[in-house]
Amino acid sequence: MYQIRLVISLVCFYILLANTAFSQDTVQQRIAIITPPASLVMGNYAKIKVRIQAELHSRFAVGTDVKYYFSKVYPGYQILPFAKIFFRENNSKGLYVYVNVFYGQNKGLPEKNEKYYPCYGAGFGGGWQVLFGHSKRGILDLALGLKGIETKANISMRNVPDSYDDYYFIGPGSFVDGMIGLGYRF
Repeated sequence: MYQIRLVISLVCFYILLANTAFSQDTVQQRIAIITPPASLVMGNYAKIKVRIQAELHSRFAVGTDVKYYFSKVYPGYQILPFAKIFFRENNSKGLYVYVNVFYGQNKGLPEKNEKYYPCYGAGFGGGWQVLFGHSKRGILDLALGLKGIETKANISMRNVPDSYDDYYFIGPGSFVDGMIGLGYRF
């Protein structure tokens, strides 16, 4: 229940920030919600991922990714706040770089498979965002980056048991952080 309140608080914070920050600027501030449809059909590693993004100032955007892993292998969640810096003056399209931090919990890890273990870390990467549609409210977001993760379970990236390779390569602890997402700007 604490995690749900945290997510709701973050969403309210970003909406408030997008509506009040830099209100003197001529840039139209918007909130975007983006999701990668392919993540729902990833078999044992399926998840729901939603990106909530608020456009700020002329080159900046902030937001958070919320991931919920509903598979039987490593169920759990992750919350990843991020900041984007666009190379163009318009903060809603074009090439960008980003940094993020994250926190989450997953079970299915060594020691006690039924216990949820916290995980945390940070990452960076780049991407390309495109607007489409008649009113330019549709978004295609392509991103690729790297992240490092630590967990309280008895595994680390330096000492991965063979049976947990998938956790770090295609599961919640993956060091590759990518997305092909579709969304809408409000």
